[in-house]
Amino acid sequence: MDRKRIVLIGIMVFLVIFIADITYILAFKINAFDRDLYSKKFEKYNVYGEFPLHDVDRINSEILDYLQDRRDDFDDVLFKKKEVDHFRDVKHLIQKLDVYFYFAVIFSVFLFFSLFFLDKNRFVKNLARILFFSGVLGVLFGIVVLLLVAFDFSGFFSFFHKVAFPQGGWLFSASDNIIKLYPSGFFYDMAKRIFLDSLLYANILILVGVLIFVKND
Repeated sequence: MDRKRIVLIGIMVFLVIFIADITYILAFKINAFDRDLYSKKFEKYNVYGEFPLHDVDRINSEILDYLQDRRDDFDDVLFKKKEVDHFRDVKHLIQKLDVYFYFAVIFSVFLFFSLFFLDKNRFVKNLARILFFSGVLGVLFGIVVLLLVAFDFSGFFSFFHKVAFPQGGWLFSASDNIIKLYPSGFFYDMAKRIFLDSLLYANILILVGVLIFVKND
């Protein structure tokens, strides 16, 4: 295998991974900051009933703005220091995710230009392959995660937090307001929605990849 071919394969592998990652992060960002979705889940899990003297939607909106780095603080009257610290840790994690997201987008554009100039004649077919295999990777990953969520959400939730927050500080009791505001059922529904949306995006990538390949065969 010549050097040019190795470089082309390397570029395509990176693009497959980046595009799959981008679709998952998009699914997360769209759902995790959807205010209307939170209101529906608050009604489903009687969160409003837990805080009859407080404006739950306003507090949640402030927290979401804080997590998106749109404000420096939020109304923390309901929360203990440990709970506030956890929100800060979540914010830092989302900031890191945003950095990776924009890096993946920018670097993917650079890689696509590189792929085009290295192999103009087969660029469209290579594009089709990249989209197809990005979708396949997304589907496989999504199915695995959805199975974990469906059969052992508690284990999946704990594993994710141990990886994302190795410093600890994420274990709370049922009496803590952070749990009353965002109960486990809320996170189960959110995780399922994010990965179902990701599966939809992945299947769209597969379909577009196949259509492009067939059309240019």
